Amino acid sequence: MCKDQKNFLNLNSEAQNPCPNPALTDSGEEKDQGTYEDYIEGLRVFDKEGSSTVMGAEIWHVLVTLGEKMTEEEVEMLAAGHEDSNGCINSEEIICMVLNG
Repeated sequence: MCKDQKNFLNLNSEAQNPCPNPALTDSGEEKDQGTYEDYIEGLRVFDKEGSSTVMGAEIWHVLVTLGEKMTEEEVEMLAAGHEDSNGCINSEEIICMVLNG
């Protein structure tokens, strides 16, 4: 199980985008990529404890098997160094990495 972490998303209000480059998520040109809020909603399914973390293995499985599939190597590069001792990844970190390329 993931350790509790300070929740960066108040579930009773809209998500606030903490990514360092908000232009990537607010511009109409990047709409096809999805917005910060889209990713929050998608990852909420995997955040069973409401701790703003997701199991790295679950994210790995989703990214290599569903939608626009990534290679195993791409997913390993994306997650490298971001899993905690429980195998969890902070949702905010993974979303910012995806949105900022």
